[in-house]
Amino acid sequence: MSSYEDFFNSLSQTRSDSAIESTECPIKQKLTQVNKPTDELSPDTPSNLKEQGRRHTCRTYVQYLKTLSTAELKNLTSQIIPTHLFPLSYIESLEQEQKIICYHLCLACWSASRQTQCPKELQLTFACSILKKKDVFLNAGTGFGKTLSAILPQLLCDGDGSFTIIVSLLKRLQHSQANGLMEKYGLQAVTVNEDPQVDANHAYNFPKKTRGCTDVFIVTPEQFFMSKEGHLTRFAKFIRNRTFSRWAFLVVIDEAHLIPIFGLPRYGLSLFRPVYGKLDEIKTMLGPAVIWAAMTATAPCYMLKSIETRVLRPNYVNLSTTSNRSDITYATHCVPGGIDRLENYGCFLSSPFVFETQKRVLIFRDNKDSTVKIARYLDNLLPLQHCGRGEVVRHYHSLMSADYLKDAHDEFTKPDGKCKILVATAGESTGIDHPDVEIVCLAGLPSDITAVLQRGGRAVRQISCDGLCVIFYDNWVNEIDLTEYGLKDGFNMESFDFDSDIDRPPKNVLTSKSTVKERASLACVLLTKRSFCLRLFFSKCLHDDSPEALEFFTAFCCDAHNNGFNLQRLLPGKLYNPDTAHKPSDVPMKKSSNPKPRSSANKKQLRKLFEQWLEKAHEDNPMSPVWPVYYILSESHLKTLVSTAPHSIVSERHLISLLKQTDDWAKLWAADIFKIISTFDAKNEKMSSPEIIEDSEWYESDWEELFEKEKETRIRMEKVAHQSMGEKRFLEDLELRYRDSQSVFLDVTNM
Repeated sequence: MSSYEDFFNSLSQTRSDSAIESTECPIKQKLTQVNKPTDELSPDTPSNLKEQGRRHTCRTYVQYLKTLSTAELKNLTSQIIPTHLFPLSYIESLEQEQKIICYHLCLACWSASRQTQCPKELQLTFACSILKKKDVFLNAGTGFGKTLSAILPQLLCDGDGSFTIIVSLLKRLQHSQANGLMEKYGLQAVTVNEDPQVDANHAYNFPKKTRGCTDVFIVTPEQFFMSKEGHLTRFAKFIRNRTFSRWAFLVVIDEAHLIPIFGLPRYGLSLFRPVYGKLDEIKTMLGPAVIWAAMTATAPCYMLKSIETRVLRPNYVNLSTTSNRSDITYATHCVPGGIDRLENYGCFLSSPFVFETQKRVLIFRDNKDSTVKIARYLDNLLPLQHCGRGEVVRHYHSLMSADYLKDAHDEFTKPDGKCKILVATAGESTGIDHPDVEIVCLAGLPSDITAVLQRGGRAVRQISCDGLCVIFYDNWVNEIDLTEYGLKDGFNMESFDFDSDIDRPPKNVLTSKSTVKERASLACVLLTKRSFCLRLFFSKCLHDDSPEALEFFTAFCCDAHNNGFNLQRLLPGKLYNPDTAHKPSDVPMKKSSNPKPRSSANKKQLRKLFEQWLEKAHEDNPMSPVWPVYYILSESHLKTLVSTAPHSIVSERHLISLLKQTDDWAKLWAADIFKIISTFDAKNEKMSSPEIIEDSEWYESDWEELFEKEKETRIRMEKVAHQSMGEKRFLEDLELRYRDSQSVFLDVTNM
């Protein structure tokens, strides 16, 4: 048996073709046959019996649809597809042949999706063009439904052996697409990447030269070529073998804007994914019988030219709809202290924090270490019952284990997921559905305009509310002189050449050592100037002249209209302001190498005073039915207060810094709490010089119980982390956390 046979038989089911045909699938369902075909029924047979005979003669639903006349198809759609979903006027305006195809597509999709989806006009136009053997370029905004467009023609293949290949960027995206195709349309999809192929439900039988049950292959581009070891990958061998490749019907390049970004030389930098620039070799090898389609939501003119030459024939069909997201407000924000100042991200947590009402937030930061630091910082701001559990706030980057990444993605995307804030690198930015994200933050100046639109487009994809896309950028962006980009008279929307490379850096040639400022995209720098409408700028970049290009249904279009826009009002927490924030460095601390500890009796007495005050404060608070007691003073904060050395809290500002609380909290409770502890110390604690202070046995034993509880929690969390992260990454992270915890401990205890 050849190596080709070995691979696909390792994936194959052992059942026969007839067994495959009887698979319970909305499109390939087998209908019971009768002895007498429809054609043999006599002319006198009643019409209802003819219809019944016709149904029994057909083995699949698609075969049955192809026996119906135009009038019968129209009647059937009117009976089963709601009128508000069915594009009747569009279909009736088409020529007869295309009209019939569209009826078939709508009915097949309606059946496959379990009566939930009917194709839109542009999706039908795409499918008709493919079925007419035309290459297609589809430029449609995020959330439009490009995946459905890609597989619509496959729904009519009706078991003829044909399959579709979707070239997809990331494994996470592949799995998301494969699961969606199976769950939504009943299509069998196999993902092909560097991982071993172990799924026995997807097959192709080479000895019999018949198809299995695979409808769609979702393939990373590298799998078409040589592996890192210097030999053809398994899939590369099969695609070069006519026994397999002759069944290829359609190749779809998903996120086609990556062809020029990853696969073609840009500014002298090394290529990130070189195989994207070699897809034309595969097109030539497969031959003219295979149709190609390129899809994206973000293709400026200079990128489209590269896509055309690589994967599309000269007579291709260019389809587009608006890329405008009318439900998203766009904004930019120059962050104080730099993009890595962690306090800048506290604004994405609601204050006070309520899990049920916390907005779902996706933060993009193209630095793996920074994603961890931001996530850890936000996690430390959570109330005690959520803090340290690694559930509400999570980070996501390529060095994490596959199990961890899947769990983090699932918890963030499913409706009842525990993750409310995800800090991610680019892996979560392309093509993946995030159903209920309300806020997207791009931390750091994006690399190009496509990154802005792709990442910003993750917001409000499947929920009815207003979304926010905000770019956080450093102050150095404001210092950039536009003349460095060749704009001698500054920026003018009317005179600017949007057909040129709008993402060009100040210098035409970059190196691996070029700074972030030297790499800054012209288009992204212009976004921060607030001298024009961001939505208008996006439409110009994408040559979107549609009537919907400038529509918005949010309270504000963007932050550039001088119409009362206030970013703070759209955020769940308060924006960081270093002028009003409480700085630990401003707090006068006691200079003592070993301050006298509070006695056990005094600690109990002070705790009792706090508990009495806390009960009354909560009772008097008008928000007490909604706010738990720990919103005022949590158990961990209470332990911190009673465990501090006497007279060590010298001001309200010191108190706020010690408890890491917000200004809003301080206005309500800081004065009362400081008064309690300062009054108690004045009456019950004597001031002593460091020279006569001695360590006491009760000090160590008093902390023993607290440390033991923390140790149990740490061991439990470390076991989970070790399983998800892997040995190497776990040890690196453990060392970093240890250093951080030592620093925090020293600050809090004043040791």
